Amino acid sequence: MLAALSMTYGNLTALVQSRIVRLLAYSSIAQAGYILLGVVALGRSDLAMPSLIVFWGSLRAMNLGAFAVVARVGADIDALVGIGRVSGWGGAALVVFLLSLVGVPPLAGFVGKLLLFGAALMLATRGWRWSPF
Repeated sequence: MLAALSMTYGNLTALVQSRIVRLLAYSSIAQAGYILLGVVALGRSDLAMPSLIVFWGSLRAMNLGAFAVVARVGADIDALVGIGRVSGWGGAALVVFLLSLVGVPPLAGFVGKLLLFGAALMLATRGWRWSPF
């Protein structure tokens, strides 16, 4: 329940932000909800630990990259207007980082979220005690 609340609050609050830094911060609250899915499955699903490692690693890379581009360009959404013309590579990188944070396939964020939901579904279909038999 806490995971769903964190995902919902973080994503809905991020939608109304006018500063990119705040948008990324609220997005991190939502990402914490996804991490909680894996934490709940720890010890009960063989998929939990690998999914947490993949998601945590991709999340760190996505956030670090997005914050690096924002630090270079500016914190307001208006600073991103025309970023593709000013800095093509920076704009393209920011698009990839943000799409990965959203979870668009085939990016790393999608793979991590897919694995986390797979670990959670393992619990739902097999019960709280996981057994390979």
